[in-house]
Amino acid sequence: VVGILTKFDETNAALVYHQAIDPTFVQSLDAQAQVGTGNFRQPATLRATLYYEPHELELEGQQRFEWGKVSLGLSYQFWFQYRPAVLLTETTDAQGNPVSTQPPTGVFRNTLNPRTSAEFDFLDRSLTFAVGYQYRPTPAEDLSGSLNSVDSNTHVVGLSLTHRVGTSPFSDSAFEWGLFGQYHWSEEREISKLNPSPGSSQSYSFSANTSTYGAFLKAEL
Repeated sequence: VVGILTKFDETNAALVYHQAIDPTFVQSLDAQAQVGTGNFRQPATLRATLYYEPHELELEGQQRFEWGKVSLGLSYQFWFQYRPAVLLTETTDAQGNPVSTQPPTGVFRNTLNPRTSAEFDFLDRSLTFAVGYQYRPTPAEDLSGSLNSVDSNTHVVGLSLTHRVGTSPFSDSAFEWGLFGQYHWSEEREISKLNPSPGSSQSYSFSANTSTYGAFLKAEL
């Protein structure tokens, strides 16, 4: 992660680059067994991507006002090198020719992800209410192939309430508590397979809604 931060009075701006995360599992083996008077040998290499996070370039701007602050952000994610978490095998046939399983095909595009948030201060900035929104377009452009990566454009809305108290019951230091919640709404998407597997549907629709919420208490002991 590499970034740069600039500040001018009540205005902050940051530019951050995140390198892609692509840990890979590789296991090589050389199986041998005696068959009759001869020996059978089968070398193989197993390879898989454990999970993937793309290269990302983020730009963030923040402006403070008397009543609170406003933030605007934009991230560009590089998905063209995405590899699914599918186990691939490389080995040889009876004639010694190399053979390998073929990864499922899929078309992925880079995405532009905007976001914005606002914080409102009350009671001499001891009480803060925040609201935010983010749009995450799907990088999966074409799902008609063999790759079953179910994904769609997603809208994210978040709310939070934070209260900072002068002293805590445990010490003379300040503490704060808060409530927060998020709601994710994925747009309905129609998926049509070019060559569906036997017994499976050629087309189907996908949509999803997810929510998360919680509370926290932070104190300096």
